[in-house]
Amino acid sequence: MFSTDWDTIVHPIGFPPVERIDRLVAGRNSRVHRLQGGQRCVVVKQYYLEDGKPSDRQRREYNGLRFLWDSGVRAIPEPLWNDFEQGALVLSFIEGAPAATTPISLADIDAATEFLVGLRETTHRPDARNLEDATDAAFRLGDLTKGIEGRIDRLVREGQAPASIERSLRDLLAGALPSSFAKASRHAEAVLSDQTLAVEARTLSPSDFGFHNAIRTNTGLAFVDFEHFGWDDPAKTIADFVLHPGMDIESDLRAAFAKGMLDRFSTSDPGLAERTRLLGPLYAVKWATILLNELLSAAAARRSFADADTSSDESRLLGQIDKARQMLIHADDFYALAGL
Repeated sequence: MFSTDWDTIVHPIGFPPVERIDRLVAGRNSRVHRLQGGQRCVVVKQYYLEDGKPSDRQRREYNGLRFLWDSGVRAIPEPLWNDFEQGALVLSFIEGAPAATTPISLADIDAATEFLVGLRETTHRPDARNLEDATDAAFRLGDLTKGIEGRIDRLVREGQAPASIERSLRDLLAGALPSSFAKASRHAEAVLSDQTLAVEARTLSPSDFGFHNAIRTNTGLAFVDFEHFGWDDPAKTIADFVLHPGMDIESDLRAAFAKGMLDRFSTSDPGLAERTRLLGPLYAVKWATILLNELLSAAAARRSFADADTSSDESRLLGQIDKARQMLIHADDFYALAGL
């Protein structure tokens, strides 16, 4: 369990005695609180420690934010203190409202694109090479397909659902999921080589990027949640944004994002458009497996720590299965969805 001695956690940054603690709406893998002392406010993010070990998510987030802040990027929280022992990261508080609670505009799409272009510009710093790859980054087609195979195999072995919907799960795992994966793999393998993506074509990315992790401030959008930050393929960044089930935005705006990214990134990465078209359906299949992680015990433990909904409510789990099925449809219509 994490310490609730908030004064001890924020003492290293000279924070005054904590007077108020507010739980913020957060993700499904961590706890996030806003602390106020006097006129100062900070955010403390606590990570799930599996078997008491330091969190890989915490390390990535701190290193990524520290690098970007030192590079002059300001549309992010400033990392103020990192305490691995207590699994706590202290961040500057960004005043604003979750961007996903307001209508998303084309100007927001442009702002998101410019943010990623800014991250791309930091890759020229010598110390950028010290950063690790993003979570689940794949720089070879074979690495991507192997990773998806592993996810499917794990779901088949360990996925559990109430008896009343077990049939729906098994039908998906034995039918539509492997079928969509085989189709997407064949199309990609028929055109793309299995060569490793050149270093020059890679970029830095939050990985889990979108308006679900953005705050609308008086001066524009700020982006949070860098738990998966690192080197990544821009094709994955585009595909994930277009496909992300956590964002409720119109399809024309998703396509506008893809076009804007291709316009800005293809100059240094001429194969990006083709790679995005061919890898997009594979990333849709991968997203389907991620949506089904709700049925794995390890994911449930993180959800419980974050106080997310971990009930075995049949309608909730069936909803995840339905979302996975919809994502497999996107594997077939990815070209249209992305405007490619």
